[in-house]
Amino acid sequence: MKNVTLLLLLIFGGSITIAKAKPTDSIIVNGQNIQVVSASPLDSLQKIKALLEYYRDTNCADCLCNFEAQWKIIDGHVILQSIKSCAYAAKPLQADLQKLFPAQFHNGIVKADWLTGELWVTNESPANWILPIFPIWQRETCISITKGIVTSIKTVEYPGNAIGAPNPSVVRDSMRNLIIQNIKRWRLKKLPDHPRLLTIYFKTNTTGRPIEVHILDANTMKAALVDATWQSAITKALNQIKWPVYYEANKQCDINFFVNLSFVKPPVGPVLSR
Repeated sequence: MKNVTLLLLLIFGGSITIAKAKPTDSIIVNGQNIQVVSASPLDSLQKIKALLEYYRDTNCADCLCNFEAQWKIIDGHVILQSIKSCAYAAKPLQADLQKLFPAQFHNGIVKADWLTGELWVTNESPANWILPIFPIWQRETCISITKGIVTSIKTVEYPGNAIGAPNPSVVRDSMRNLIIQNIKRWRLKKLPDHPRLLTIYFKTNTTGRPIEVHILDANTMKAALVDATWQSAITKALNQIKWPVYYEANKQCDINFFVNLSFVKPPVGPVLSR
């Protein structure tokens, strides 16, 4: 634990305060804001989220969260200090932590012992944007937490070609479109009375590139009877994506999406180019 605390001090300097403001959390360190790009620790508490509706200002267009939660990491423990209506609310309100967290409330603070997972933070300005609402950073720090206790901290620096790459949902749409474009290039006949909806599933390795591509029947979720030409075409489509994908780099992950092949059948012979 001492090593974890020391690492926190080296990275951020002193205690950490996390404030949920606007669409994302922010960490305030000695007056400096550091964004949290993962979910708020309160998001996993459905009961608390329901009670927090009282603190929402429905007329507030500046903030999607409508409340602020301030946190600190003290001696490796994640501490909740306060919850209040967002800074833009017409009528500021502050929550009664003792009423919201009777079991965890001690000496005016709440230990977030329910929190297990990761907090991803960064103190950098976005390197790029996907639309106005999807910021992209080149470097992030992951704080791993188990039952409210910080267990590890690591900083991930994404490769240069990850900057500007779309987020996973955009990539899934791109993959689907690429495969459909390839289908249109093939000399195919309609396949009557035989609708096919495929799930394309694969993992990415630690460098962010796709591996272990699988094609499943969407109805049975078993391996689809797809010939080698289909397999080759789908792999080619995946290889046209800009890899590694942001948020998938340096971490093995799974991606899956659907492709509707209702009116086509597997091509015979080589795939045609443009």
